[in-house]
Amino acid sequence: MKTPVAFLAALLASAAGAQTFRVAGTVVDSENGGPLGRTRVVLTGGPAPEQSVITTGNGRFSFDVPKGKYSLLAAHRDYGESYQQTRSGNSDSSIVTGPDQDTTGIVLRWHAPVAIHGKVLDESGEPVHAATVELFVEAVAGGRKRIVSLGRAESDELGNYSWSAIPAGTYYLAAKGEPWYFSDPSARATLTGSGKPPVTYSLTYFPGGEDPRAAAPLTLRPGAQMQADFTLRPAIGSTLRFVCPNSPCIGSASLFALGPGGVETLVNTASASAPIPDVPVGRYIARYTGVEGGMRKVIEVRGGDVTIEITPKPVPMLAGKVTLQNAEEPPRHPVYVSVLDEGTNQSFAAPLGANGSFSFPAVPVSRVRLSLSGADGFFITGMSVDGASVKDGVIEVIDGARVQVSLAASRMTGSLNGFVMNGGKPVPGVMVMLAPVAESANPFSHHGFQTDSDGSFDFTVLPAGDYILFAVDNLELEYADPDVVRPYLSRGKRVQIVTHGVQTETIGLSPALRN
Repeated sequence: MKTPVAFLAALLASAAGAQTFRVAGTVVDSENGGPLGRTRVVLTGGPAPEQSVITTGNGRFSFDVPKGKYSLLAAHRDYGESYQQTRSGNSDSSIVTGPDQDTTGIVLRWHAPVAIHGKVLDESGEPVHAATVELFVEAVAGGRKRIVSLGRAESDELGNYSWSAIPAGTYYLAAKGEPWYFSDPSARATLTGSGKPPVTYSLTYFPGGEDPRAAAPLTLRPGAQMQADFTLRPAIGSTLRFVCPNSPCIGSASLFALGPGGVETLVNTASASAPIPDVPVGRYIARYTGVEGGMRKVIEVRGGDVTIEITPKPVPMLAGKVTLQNAEEPPRHPVYVSVLDEGTNQSFAAPLGANGSFSFPAVPVSRVRLSLSGADGFFITGMSVDGASVKDGVIEVIDGARVQVSLAASRMTGSLNGFVMNGGKPVPGVMVMLAPVAESANPFSHHGFQTDSDGSFDFTVLPAGDYILFAVDNLELEYADPDVVRPYLSRGKRVQIVTHGVQTETIGLSPALRN
């Protein structure tokens, strides 16, 4: 049985825990500012369970929740059966509730999805069935601007294709197809057996042309509907043949063009024993995959036929060991080694073994960068590599490579938190940057945080060292690019992160810089 003092303490704790704070506001269209009724708003995070409400006709919503940090998402049915979601303000901003916070006037901007559609026609104006239309997006990820492929759509019998419910942004398109009579294998064999076979169509970048440098960026604002039609023309060029002098050559061969931003775009794929005809002049990547291994080769097509010698090598592997420095005790949480493909921005991870070893039995032929992740905050302080060349921390993985890596790691980290203020008021939804004083091309040396509703930022695990701290009202700033960040450094604030230390800073917004 509880004593009176214990009972009173429990009662007070219960009352404190029952205190709630209002989170309320309006959902508006990000383009015209008009309120959006019949919109579902979801509140997640913090100590409260997930909740959702439907906005009133004037777009209003409200929740009552305990003190904490929450995220808001809105789903509005306005494009067929699709729902598009966005967080409050921008993608990483949180709502902070508490006795000193006013969270009753939130404006939740809903960004309508965009759609791209069009027709794929041949040189006679006839629809091209089963053409592939590849979609590329340009975006800032991890502080660096990249162009990556989002996938491919296929045209129907009337040549129509579409991409829908995609976020606003900057896109590129490429289309590839074959004449309709190529779809029947027996008819195709008859055609190719009678003299010179009919040609396929060139890989074409919107608005037209085979050169990816002429591809037009499509910058679409929320709610935009873009029509992008293609006219495919016969591909007239070289024939590529593959020969395998030292292997059975039982596998597939693929040809890729270097598309927008250097992204590999599939041109054709076939059995390695079959030629790839009508390849226009240009620079390509040829890949072979077979039971005996693989090969990647850069080739130049200058107008004459090309013979590519296939010399398969085993799939590249990467393995190594991590030595933990200044570690008085073993890691308390799992530690992972991550491999980042510099070309595609894709990453994959492997856990660190009890003896510090790690292994990736198969890695792509590419340029990769290694990093460590885990709750303990270990980071790489040194690296030596056997079996591959290294420049600025980037490992060049080639066919058949057996890469052995020795990593030195430390968890000499501290933390930094604070607020961005302007005219005595907190500034939510802006980007806070930390750049190392010693300029570095390593993107993992740069750190970004989007301020929460109270203008706060919180870097919980930072390698000890000297940094420049600044804030900008530009969520698309390429903060991991030294050339982009350099003009801001003279206006920033120098801070020193001390091992196991916690530092608090208040800063203002840096003025926008124009080119």
